[in-house]
Amino acid sequence: MPWDYDLDVQMPTATLAYLGRHFNRTLHDYTFAAEDGPSPSSGMPQKQSTAGGGGGGAEAFVNKTYLLDVNPYHGAVGRGNGHNVIDARWIDTSSGLFVDITGLMEREAAERPGVWSCKNAHRYRTADLYPLRRTEFEGVPAVVPFAFDKILADEYGAKSLTATEWAGHHWEPEFKEWIKDPEPASKEGETKANNPPQGGNAVVVVVEKTVVKGAK
Repeated sequence: MPWDYDLDVQMPTATLAYLGRHFNRTLHDYTFAAEDGPSPSSGMPQKQSTAGGGGGGAEAFVNKTYLLDVNPYHGAVGRGNGHNVIDARWIDTSSGLFVDITGLMEREAAERPGVWSCKNAHRYRTADLYPLRRTEFEGVPAVVPFAFDKILADEYGAKSLTATEWAGHHWEPEFKEWIKDPEPASKEGETKANNPPQGGNAVVVVVEKTVVKGAK
């Protein structure tokens, strides 16, 4: 979501433990073809393809390096003081943007069997999670919980599945993307423009200061 500054992914703690043992603090390169044309959400042009011979265009490629950082306390069952509930992060080393990763496990297996949760008190039943559904996210293969619609409604309310406006954005079906709404005009500026000073002349005072380096 463009109004959020990170992404969130959850996985079983067994998978997270494997990543921690074998891949913690490792760097990973990912190369992808840059898209042509403007980005609807930002209004800014994306990187263009480099021109090739014969009127064709050779694709331009972008390389990104990511760091996998696994919290050494990812295996802790409790949430402690609540300040250390993120178990791992997948970090873009060029921008600092990251994906939060939290581990799911049956933390209360004796009292609540079949209920999976993370340290941040998100709970799911086994039947809501499995079997996972195959999907696509940002152009790459991904998997989501089996009852994803129920999970979203439980977390954010039923309207989250149908709302087309949120946090200064609106859903654009043509692009299948959330587009930022135009900034509203400043009410203070409109008031000043529509109500000039009454009686007398407006006086504008300009103060200019020149600083010369090395002058004493």
